[in-house]
Amino acid sequence: MNLQAGVDCRLAAGLHLGPFLALTAAEYSSKMATGSSPESFDGALALHGWLVIGVRGALDIGWRASAGE
Repeated sequence: MNLQAGVDCRLAAGLHLGPFLALTAAEYSSKMATGSSPESFDGALALHGWLVIGVRGALDIGWRASAGE
């Protein structure tokens, strides 16, 4: 699962800045140590995830592709 959300606020012509939040979650289904082959877990899956909070910036440098390209 991967969920992302954010807001862009226009600070000036071509300059946007705003907060964002990203959440990722999944389950481990195998394990592997360096130099070995994957093994199955014994039925107990482990949940892991990432939570990212930050600021995103965007700068529009004025380049636009034409509709015919």
